[in-house]
Formats: sequence, C-alpha cells, structure tokens
Amino acid sequence: MKYTKYQQGDGITLEGLKNHLRIVDDSNDAELAVLLKAATLYVQEYFNKALVSCSVLQEQPQADTDFILFLSDQSNIRVRDYKGNEVGFEQSGNHITLSQAASVRISYDCTPEEDVEPYALVVYQIAAANYDGQPEEIAKILKNYPVI
Repeated sequence: MKYTKYQQGDGITLEGLKNHLRIVDDSNDAELAVLLKAATLYVQEYFNKALVSCSVLQEQPQADTDFILFLSDQSNIRVRDYKGNEVGFEQSGNHITLSQAASVRISYDCTPEEDVEPYALVVYQIAAANYDGQPEEIAKILKNYPVI
C-alpha cells in the first residue's frame, strides 16, 4: 500500500509526541515529524482505522475479482487496470468485487471515522521506541492494545 497524500490529524500531533517524550526544544522536529508519520501509518494499518486524512494507492498485481480495501471510511474510489483503463466494480463495506478477474490499482481517500485520541498514545509510544533506537519494543507496545 502506498500513501500518496497524508495530512496529520488534530488528535495526533508533533506537539503531543514532544510532550510524550518531554522534549521542549525544536532542534529535532524534522526527525520527530518523520517518526510520527511512520508510527501513525503503522498504527493506522495495524488497527485498520483511518487516523489521519490520506490518499491511498493499493496495488493488486495478481488477477482476482475480490479485494479488501485497507482502512475504513473510503471515498473517491477508483479502480484501474495496469494500462490505466477504468474497471467496473461493486463495493460493500471494505470489499471491492470486480466484474471480471484483473490485476488492478485501487485508489481512494480516507478520513478519520472516529475519535483518534485512544490511538494517540500507541502512536507516541511507537514513535518514541524508534526515536530511542528500540524498534524491538513495538511488538510489546502493541500487545498492550489488542483492541482499542
């Protein structure tokens, strides 16, 4: 999955991450912003919830008729084959069904569907683990949040 556009939301912010890490200066803001984006997208995919507004390009190179869209609350869904031709489809929730099997690129926009505040702490903890050079801690962090 490729995010073609990403906009940090109100509930998950650089200021929130800096508060979590107890950082008061701005000298590491660029690095922290990258870590925050990566952690947000990771948590978004892990919980299959749109936490930020984004545009997604989901490539499906193997021909099939049924596909599951990642993330929730999609809009502006477009399905095209690898030659750029539009492909007809039906949608039911997160499921796309094509009229015939094809290898496709599915693009869509996502907006946060609910309050993202319960996910903010998970995002900040994962960003902090990466900032501290401890990516092995991510699995432990996620074990504490099996379902939010």
